[in-house]
Amino acid sequence: MTLRSTQSNKYMWSLIDQLAEKQGKEYMEVYRELIRKYGRFTWVLVPEKDVNDFLLEWSEHGSGWYAERVAPKSNGIACRVYKGTSMYQVEEMQKLIENIQGECKQYGIETMTPAELATLIGDNNG
Repeated sequence: MTLRSTQSNKYMWSLIDQLAEKQGKEYMEVYRELIRKYGRFTWVLVPEKDVNDFLLEWSEHGSGWYAERVAPKSNGIACRVYKGTSMYQVEEMQKLIENIQGECKQYGIETMTPAELATLIGDNNG
């Protein structure tokens, strides 16, 4: 993990901690809600007989790894699967943090300016 990604991860968690405090929730609950609301996901079709095992196994990858049933299909269950932020590319992390900052502003939590965030996260060349 690079210094920039370490710093952006710390910043994200500091925002989540503050949101959790304002909302009266556990920080991990807030993190998972934000991943579901703003995180990247992939569609996976899982045979109906295997869906419970799949959902459990997926979540065991880490805190932000979340999977949910969405719709039954003729050949299985359509599931939306989310990866934790440790798997995010720079652009994905920036977008997630920008969305978290938007949530924070609703609660009066101070956030970085766009320029400060861009410096913190860096770019693919940095």
